[in-house]
Amino acid sequence: MWRHVTWTASFVRYWQGLLESEREVARTDPWKLQQAMLSSGNDRSDIRNALQFLARPDIFEPIASAGMKQKIRDGLADRIGGATGSDPASIDRDLLAIRTALARSVEGPFHFWTPGVEELWDSSAGEPDPAATDVATLAEPRSRHYWLYSPGAQASEWEQFSTRDIMAIGWDGLDNLASYPSRGRSVRPSTSRRAAVQ
Repeated sequence: MWRHVTWTASFVRYWQGLLESEREVARTDPWKLQQAMLSSGNDRSDIRNALQFLARPDIFEPIASAGMKQKIRDGLADRIGGATGSDPASIDRDLLAIRTALARSVEGPFHFWTPGVEELWDSSAGEPDPAATDVATLAEPRSRHYWLYSPGAQASEWEQFSTRDIMAIGWDGLDNLASYPSRGRSVRPSTSRRAAVQ
């Protein structure tokens, strides 16, 4: 975690040192944003990949591990005529092209672990993992919770939400959160609402 904090601080300092015109370009061009992250100091691909996705979920995959990104890209590179390079930008561009190619044959939203897609790049998918039982018995020192936000299926609402500076939750029957007596309320209200935060 401390390495993530160190890298993030280095990136923020680097970002603040850019001209406003350079920052504006990076806000609109995901590849310029990635280049700014890569130029900010010693790369920490795991936190960089997470922040890239949070900034532009319409372009970058929700995969923090650089090794996993390359494994998926290499396993599906034949779908785009081969890999274009091994640097972070090439791998992410290839994954975007692969997603576009797969979208023609995969019905509905998908990720690279969706059944039917995972098997395309991981020949061992579906086979039992003998180490999994051992790993499952290891006690985690503390529970961990992660939240992943994407506006609409495959970030389909990204442009609208980004332009309006909002985040929204469109759960059917959410109702007014103030009407919930506790976090554990299990009764679903009968109305449907979208809650937006500016």
